[in-house]
Amino acid sequence: MMRNVPHTYCWSPSLIPKPADWNSNIDVSGYFFHPQASNGTLPQDLHTFLKNGDRPLYIGFGSIDGHDRERLFKIICHALERTGRRAIVCRKLVITENYEHTSIFPIGDFSHDLLFKYVDGICHHGGAGTTAAGLRAGLPTIVIPFFGDQYFWGDVVQQSGAGPGPLPAATLTTETLVSAITIISNDQVMKRVAQDLGNRIRNENGCQAAVESFHRQLPLQRMRSDLEGTYPACFRIPNYNLQVSWPVAQVLFSHALLTQDELIPWATRDHGIQLLAQALAHCDRSLSHMDLNGSTLESD
Repeated sequence: MMRNVPHTYCWSPSLIPKPADWNSNIDVSGYFFHPQASNGTLPQDLHTFLKNGDRPLYIGFGSIDGHDRERLFKIICHALERTGRRAIVCRKLVITENYEHTSIFPIGDFSHDLLFKYVDGICHHGGAGTTAAGLRAGLPTIVIPFFGDQYFWGDVVQQSGAGPGPLPAATLTTETLVSAITIISNDQVMKRVAQDLGNRIRNENGCQAAVESFHRQLPLQRMRSDLEGTYPACFRIPNYNLQVSWPVAQVLFSHALLTQDELIPWATRDHGIQLLAQALAHCDRSLSHMDLNGSTLESD
């Protein structure tokens, strides 16, 4: 059954701790970040934009484009005007280069880890990677989800206290975005929560924890060859109840202690048989509740 398969979830335990009812075969390691992702330099025109006013917001929806972009860009422009905020905006959102909003700096693909050093709040689609980068930077966050797990991450951000509730893109209005921008700009408690969460995430080492989880879950007793434990077992000798490696088998062959016919392939784990049995049992239960015409029978 799948409940016994080792799993490692690569999100921050500071953001979503491992639930108490999860078994020992499930770990939460922390995020994976490239150690040099925040290195690099900003373009000169962006440096100039940053120097000419307060720290801006970042607004971008990742690879999502074409989703009612004109309406969304107009909402963003109006919300920035009404809140007096400036923003670095993903170029994919900008519907024309000929606009008069000096409070907006359009930017193409760029390292979030580097860019987020220079903003004091972010607004994005709720992708797992962007969410991780923003929270690691300690930034209050607005999530505007479009589909899928983006709604989940929007709820997680709100529950952590690092941002207001998610604002679905399909129903976004200038008023709701103005309200959210005002909250992340002025709510000092939210800012402190986001900074504290960022500190905890930066002190985690998700890559190391995931590697440790991987090694901890290895069934070493079933992996090692009997008779010579430095080799991995790949065959079983049923007559002797041994699991052996190919080099060990060759030694046994050379001394005429074993023939190839006595070997059977050895699987460290065979989840496929368990899944097949589970599927057949489920099918049997389903059929037992159906009559010959295919309609479901009522039960007491």
